[in-house]
Amino acid sequence: MAALDLALFHVPIPKERTFRSKEELTLDYTDTELRARYRFGREGILFLSDLLRDMLTRQTNRNHALSVEQQIMVTLRFLASGIFFQVIGDTLERTFRSKEELTLDYTDTELRARYRFGREGILFLSDLLRDMLTRQTNRNHALSVEQQIMVTLRFLASGSFFQVIGDTLGLDKSTVSRMVDSVLDALCDKRNEFIQWPTNLNQTKAEFYEFAGFPNI
Repeated sequence: MAALDLALFHVPIPKERTFRSKEELTLDYTDTELRARYRFGREGILFLSDLLRDMLTRQTNRNHALSVEQQIMVTLRFLASGIFFQVIGDTLERTFRSKEELTLDYTDTELRARYRFGREGILFLSDLLRDMLTRQTNRNHALSVEQQIMVTLRFLASGSFFQVIGDTLGLDKSTVSRMVDSVLDALCDKRNEFIQWPTNLNQTKAEFYEFAGFPNI
């Protein structure tokens, strides 16, 4: 695998066009936007908040604590998307943590928690698909090939909606959708380099019998 200058990933990512602010836990969204994120509208969230207020309020008597409404919204976000706590935590804004960046400056453990790949795996995929993905990034403030790979891995690792991934990384849902399609199409074009069907049937039968004890497979 070709070596890459990791110093590239210490450079701040331009955000003028590509990135937007992290999703806030607020009821200021329209009912349509709330349902897209939480599967409940304003009335439903307020009903649950009133129903559970006495049981949840005692947990929030500290500085910067989430309100009952926000606790409900975090829980609904988790239930609506069916994804990992890590992704939910990265998606929602908190006063004491900065927004997640698409960078390889994380440790391998942190990268695997988010993308299921470490630094070496992400760089391998980036080198493999660079020629096919670079032509799509020749514009101001576009995501690098490495960042496109990371967005796609984030989507595949979490099994969540484009909306959730977009809110997590500060990208429009349509941008995430196009990026995932492009990366997966490029990856499929490379399938013959890694997926090879056996051509010698007799040898295959013998090897399968030796491995599993089943004849004529």
